[in-house]
Amino acid sequence: MTLETRLPALLFGARPELRAGTYVLVGGEVPTRLKHLGSVVTDGVRSIVLTKAEADAAELRYPYAASWITVRIPASIKAERLSSTIIGTLGEAGIPCVVVAGYAHSHLFVPQARTDDALAVMLGVSRGGAFD
Repeated sequence: MTLETRLPALLFGARPELRAGTYVLVGGEVPTRLKHLGSVVTDGVRSIVLTKAEADAAELRYPYAASWITVRIPASIKAERLSSTIIGTLGEAGIPCVVVAGYAHSHLFVPQARTDDALAVMLGVSRGGAFD
């Protein structure tokens, strides 16, 4: 797969896909028995993505319930401003977002109450709406 570096080409045609379910991001000590869907370790602190149901069953605390939107973007590591453009565009619409970048896709975690708005913004971006 050839990975793109030009921002307009990356954003044009990006495909946002909503994953079914409700998700949370939790940090600190998390029981290893839990089925986590993704994790990041920074400065020795592990942050993980879980379903809300699993976090609730384990009585874990989390800041908000999120929807998980995957945006398929074949981006090279050399692509500049991709995540900041996504975050900035959602931010301009008043939608907070946590981005976890993956190979050829990014995962967006947005407050569940703003899911439809976030999808609409991302569809606008994919049609050229974020280019200045």
